[in-house]
Amino acid sequence: MMLRTSSNKLNPAVNMYRQTVRRSVGIVILVTLFLLLVCPSYVLIHINNSLAISKNGFYQIDRITQSVAVGITLVTSGVAAILCFINFSYLYSKKAGDVFHALPLTRNELLFSRFLASVVPLIIPLILCYGSLLVMTLSPKINGSIQLIIISFALNLLIMLMTAAVSLIFIVCAGNVFDLILSFLGINVGLILLVFVFADMSDAFLKGFYYGDIGKMPYYASPFYFAIFSLTELFANFNPTSNINLVKYAAIFGAKLIGIIIVSLIISALLYNRRKAESSGRAYAFRSVYVICAVIVSMIGAYCLGAIFGDNEYKAPVFWIFAAIGSALTAVTFGAITDRGFKNSKRSLITAVCSFGLLAAAALILHLGLFGYSSRIPSKGKIESASVGFSNTVIQSEDPALAMRIHKNIAENIDYVISSDSNGEDTTDIVIRYNLINGKSFARRFTVYEEKFSDMLLEAYRSEENSETIRHSADKFAASGISIANYIFKNKGEEDIYDTEYGYSNVPISKSELKTVLEAYAEDIKKATKDSFAMEKGEHYRIEGHTEDWDYCNIEITLEDSFDKTRAVIDELGLSARAESIKESEG
Repeated sequence: MMLRTSSNKLNPAVNMYRQTVRRSVGIVILVTLFLLLVCPSYVLIHINNSLAISKNGFYQIDRITQSVAVGITLVTSGVAAILCFINFSYLYSKKAGDVFHALPLTRNELLFSRFLASVVPLIIPLILCYGSLLVMTLSPKINGSIQLIIISFALNLLIMLMTAAVSLIFIVCAGNVFDLILSFLGINVGLILLVFVFADMSDAFLKGFYYGDIGKMPYYASPFYFAIFSLTELFANFNPTSNINLVKYAAIFGAKLIGIIIVSLIISALLYNRRKAESSGRAYAFRSVYVICAVIVSMIGAYCLGAIFGDNEYKAPVFWIFAAIGSALTAVTFGAITDRGFKNSKRSLITAVCSFGLLAAAALILHLGLFGYSSRIPSKGKIESASVGFSNTVIQSEDPALAMRIHKNIAENIDYVISSDSNGEDTTDIVIRYNLINGKSFARRFTVYEEKFSDMLLEAYRSEENSETIRHSADKFAASGISIANYIFKNKGEEDIYDTEYGYSNVPISKSELKTVLEAYAEDIKKATKDSFAMEKGEHYRIEGHTEDWDYCNIEITLEDSFDKTRAVIDELGLSARAESIKESEG
């Protein structure tokens, strides 16, 4: 390899960067052509087809911008990681490593010149793709947020850099390509799987564990999951009428990405400077990576075998017997793959014992309540709003007093709460969620015996907070496309019956009529019995529609005999007569 060392214009690090870029030109060109097929080519075809059937002659590009941004981010980040693997492949050959390290460059210069050569060329297809989206928004027939496009470009660039920087740590720590792939997948995928293992155990042991938040738990396990999850969450919360929130969220997300990039590059540089030349060809240049990976894989193996033969009964001895066997088998197998034989089986068995011990310790901590997990309630000053859900009722309020009172009552009667996998009869789920001032939230879900907490739930159902929630529930519906159905239940828990002599379905109503019905219902629930939220007796209605963004939404209400105001409104609207008219026209 030619490397000029006497040039007055370019130093060796710049030369190394240029030569490395030349080697990857072909890959960058292929990636650029592929991305241009998506944007602008596919996007333009999609817009043209949409405009052909559009009634108003305009196209909103923001939705497809979000989809394209996620796709481009995945592609460019993956290619950046691959280019890093290629450009640092000399680390896995003793001869190639000696040649590179003999060049007149410091190790830091060599590291960062090759790293930048892996990511900088990919900025070209990014500029072309997002630039074409900006040009499209200038068309008088296309509406779109320029701010969203710019933010998407910036976050795409940062996620690409983060992916390459984190990958660099694994590249420096590995001694050969096979073990690089093994450690990369073992730690990143393994940690995500381990999160689901602990989530399943938490669901079994922890009273109050809310499985609905499982999607966020791997957020902290892998930086790659964090990046993609946060990006999709950003787009899910995007609202063209409130771009301030978009900028704020993107700024916080971007700052976290920059922090990960800086930390990853510092770790990579420190490890690279400590890496010994004779590490090439070995399994790992640093033994700690093997230990971490082995423990993670062994814990997952222990759980899987225990779950298969122990039927997920964590409190049964058979689960832990097979978990111990699974831990040993997995650790020894992983050690044999890494060491290319069984020469270090004793070390693998020690790893198995440690892994099994960690899994057992985690189960014990969860069984003991995870340091007051169930009773932990945030202080009122930190809460922005709260909600309580049970049966088909969700009560939302800015004042968290009701949610905190119910949570405290449950915590004081925790013996009447069962684990979610107990499948007890005559139970109901109570979900309490706190939205905090700092933008975060956390929830608890308690499976409780109905008889013990029925009076508390009835009080909550009759509360003014529930009345206000019902009144405002009409706001989420779009102005059109709302329908109401009247039905009964054969018995509690069985399927509901539509279009019988007892009821009707799909009767269109206006939003103003919906508000009138809900206003009357909000007054009537103050004299409700537990049959209303238990949906055991009475006349039931389901109101269905969609939001302005075409997301499905619905409301369930139950009319008891004493709900005279709501019944009077329904009679005035003539819903039964409308249903008969619809049946006759269809017949």
